[in-house]
Amino acid sequence: MRLKAGPAARNTFLQSREDVIRKRVRMIRFDGHVGTYVGDLAVVVFTGIKHTADWFLSSFRENEVASCESLAGLSTKS
Repeated sequence: MRLKAGPAARNTFLQSREDVIRKRVRMIRFDGHVGTYVGDLAVVVFTGIKHTADWFLSSFRENEVASCESLAGLSTKS
């Protein structure tokens, strides 16, 4: 990564993940049963968020991101 290109790279990554998650949500078929649709929607959205967070943290290991990660760890311990 080029120096000072970190914020642009992070924004591009997150924008592309948002686009992918939106496309996956639009692929879910609604067959008239709300419970099934909401279940499928939850799986798609939360799996997408989890993968995005995992990939983001493994890809952008910088001081400012690492400090955010340590703060996130603190909030889950309480």
